Amino acid sequence: HGHTQVLEFLINSGLDIDATTDAGKTALDMAIEKGRESAWKFLSSKHPSCPIRMAAQKGQLKTVQTLVDADLSFWTRDDKTPLHY
Repeated sequence: HGHTQVLEFLINSGLDIDATTDAGKTALDMAIEKGRESAWKFLSSKHPSCPIRMAAQKGQLKTVQTLVDADLSFWTRDDKTPLHY
């Protein structure tokens, strides 16, 4: 609880939403890996990317189903859809 409020504060304070860890993971990547639904939904709304791909790779079936049900267009930065993976 409260993750989205913290994320919103950080983004409004100038957080680079594309910043990565030493392992190359973004906040969105980590939210999906951890199954933090409210956080990844919030981050996806601020910076659309391809969360369904990572959710599928990590076995987060509930997240994949939620994203599919949302009927969003999922394209990665390299112009691929999840079907390419």
